[in-house]
Amino acid sequence: MVAGLREPSFAGGVWSLLVPTISIATLCSAAVYREGLLSILESGLEQFRVIAYPAVIAPTLVVRLDFDLSTLLPSYPMEVTVADDAGGSLSRWSHEVKYQVPPPDTPALHNYWVLVQTLPLQLQRDGLYTISIDVGGSTSAMIRFASTTPGQQPSR
Repeated sequence: MVAGLREPSFAGGVWSLLVPTISIATLCSAAVYREGLLSILESGLEQFRVIAYPAVIAPTLVVRLDFDLSTLLPSYPMEVTVADDAGGSLSRWSHEVKYQVPPPDTPALHNYWVLVQTLPLQLQRDGLYTISIDVGGSTSAMIRFASTTPGQQPSR
C-alpha cells in the first residue's frame, strides 16, 4: 500500500476515505515530538539480533496520521497489534485519536497527529514479527521485523 492512498470501502456505515492516512509508521531507536518538530533516531529498524531467548526489546513506534479537514470526524479508534509469524499475539493496545482543529489564526499545517510510543516486547524465538496499525477499523499500515540469535540468518 502506498502511504496516503486507499481504496474506498463502506464499512460500519462510514466511507473509509473519512479515516486519516498514515504518512509515517516506523520503528526506531528513539523519538521525540515537541513544539511541532518530530526528531527520530535510527528509523526503519527491521532486524534485532539478540543473545538468547526470551529476549526483551524496546523499540520506539512512531506513527503520524494526516487528516483531511473537509471530512474530519471527532475521533478515530486506533489499535496496534504485534504478532509473531505463527499468528500469536505479543502485544495489543488501543488508543482513541482525537484531533482538534487549530484556531483560525494559526497556519493550516497542523492537520496531523503524532504518536511516539516505546514498545517493550518479550520475544521467545527467532522469526518474523508484524506490527499492524488499524485506524478506524481497517488496517492502515504494517511494519515487519525479524529477530535472530548469533549464527542464525534472518528470514525475509
